[in-house]
Amino acid sequence: VFMYYRGPDSLDDQEATFAADVFGNLIIDPKSKFTENICKNPIFKIPNSNYFASWYTTKLASGIINFVAMFSEPENNLPQRVKTFYDTIQNIEIPKIINDKKYFSKKEFKVIKQKLLDNKLLSQETPEEFLNSLRYYWASTNVDYFYSYEENLLKVDHNQIANYLTNY
Repeated sequence: VFMYYRGPDSLDDQEATFAADVFGNLIIDPKSKFTENICKNPIFKIPNSNYFASWYTTKLASGIINFVAMFSEPENNLPQRVKTFYDTIQNIEIPKIINDKKYFSKKEFKVIKQKLLDNKLLSQETPEEFLNSLRYYWASTNVDYFYSYEENLLKVDHNQIANYLTNY
């Protein structure tokens, strides 16, 4: 099952792209409340968290938010299960996140932000990797975005994620 939402663009809503990066990584943690609530729902029959994913890729225009799950037993009432999957994400879990400032703990925020920063650093270990990364961000955003990524990522808090989820 694939669900796509129109996400933020770095051209029009750069602040939301940072919230999207943090949110996307918070929810794909196999131990996150979000992933557990989706994967442990007996209606979906998702074998484990390896069969559920969500991501967002920063782009200049046409940012897309993705949710993907592989259901076991697709022959068993799949249309209703897909609708329930959509309703669970859109009408149950997302509103919980928007309204509950403690849905994600401070520790979860800290760990995910550090992972994102570590990944950025690791992706630039050689001059070639650095230039590839710089080229990507230059085409997808702008050079200032690339150089201010860490500073802006560290600013992301519950309010920014709630605004991002409300808008997208």
